[in-house]
Amino acid sequence: MFGNEERMIDRRVRRTREALRRALVELIIERGYDKVTVQDILDRADVGRSTFYTHFHGKEDLLLSGFEGIKAEMAACADPDDPLSPLRAVFRHANGSRELFAATVMKHEPALLVVRRDLTTTLADHLRPHLPAEDLDLVTAFVVRGVAATVGWWLGTKAPLTADQAYERFRSLTMSGIAPIMRTNTEQRF
Repeated sequence: MFGNEERMIDRRVRRTREALRRALVELIIERGYDKVTVQDILDRADVGRSTFYTHFHGKEDLLLSGFEGIKAEMAACADPDDPLSPLRAVFRHANGSRELFAATVMKHEPALLVVRRDLTTTLADHLRPHLPAEDLDLVTAFVVRGVAATVGWWLGTKAPLTADQAYERFRSLTMSGIAPIMRTNTEQRF
């Protein structure tokens, strides 16, 4: 009996979190991230304030929860010989969550800033062993903005590319710019 009750609670939690995320995405598309309030989200999702704060600290936390899976996927895609390999997961996630990416990467700069900040931290950790310390911040900023631009172009133009093909185009363009400053002789491998 206890197992069934626990699964029921888990389903309710997932449904509540999904309703809140869906409400946020819809509102971002309609109004823009900066004009959406927690109360707007609550009204749209038909969820109480205390329930919201049981799951999230605020609007930014809710937004980032839509990208939770990316970090695990980035770690799974990481190849120590390819400094950009974790970003393949971003393209795959974008392909599977087009509405979320449309609401953040393609249309609303304030939401993109939140996502970009989180991605920057994750990517910097992966790039650190490949770059001289003095170049890490610059290269990370360059790469993160390139990812956003490429994903925005790919989804916005509906280019007939798979997620992996879009990633490979991004990787090729990016590596031509950063390979000369890599710690190892990366330019020969890429």
